[in-house]
Amino acid sequence: MPAYKFASYEITHIPLLRYVAKFKKPIIFSCGAAQIKEISEALEVFKEEKNNKIALLHCIAEYGAPVSRLNLSVISALKTAFPDIVIGYSDHSADPIIAPRAAVVLGAKVIEKHITLDKNMPGPDHFFALEPKELSLMVKTIRDTEKEVKKGLKIKIPSELLGESQRKTYQNEIGPRLFAYRCVFAVKNIKKGQKFNKYNMRILRPGNQPRGLEPKYYELLINGYKATKDLQKYQSINWEHVLSK
Repeated sequence: MPAYKFASYEITHIPLLRYVAKFKKPIIFSCGAAQIKEISEALEVFKEEKNNKIALLHCIAEYGAPVSRLNLSVISALKTAFPDIVIGYSDHSADPIIAPRAAVVLGAKVIEKHITLDKNMPGPDHFFALEPKELSLMVKTIRDTEKEVKKGLKIKIPSELLGESQRKTYQNEIGPRLFAYRCVFAVKNIKKGQKFNKYNMRILRPGNQPRGLEPKYYELLINGYKATKDLQKYQSINWEHVLSK
């Protein structure tokens, strides 16, 4: 692969980020529903692995997202907070041009958009994705906007698109975050006193299951820690289940 893309829900999957960073290839990752400290932790992993080919995309984890909740001001905040990486925008709104154009004006260098052959196809993404003609219109609009920006033309952005500038978990993102941000699960029955290892644990999306430990603790657990009580297959692992080595 010439580059790698992480969805927002992998931003806390530190073992996966570290593994991919070692290939020293460009990495694009979105930060929907993320907090600024989680972005910083992910970037620190890339830095430790000496991979500086990074693009960070502002994203709202809502599908499709109304323009009034896009909070595009976060793009400017990310540029200030992380001046050494490329900042972009992953758009979940249904309109092909309003948000991408505004994002380019604010300095986004990468634009991501869901595409489909038919909005009526079954599945969770198709209804707000772009069909081919809309995609073509979006690309043309982006290129025209880039030319306007290069000429120094003043382009007004509707205030409803700007919203808040703080990168936090917004109210409309709580559900997707709880459902899809990964955590540590048992994938086999684990007996009390048994050591955790790479065969009896996985980092999974919890769905409607109770959440477990954050992925960053996975490598700690396989370093000799044992279960304090019996765990069932696909049960989330929490600190109450961990016995010091």
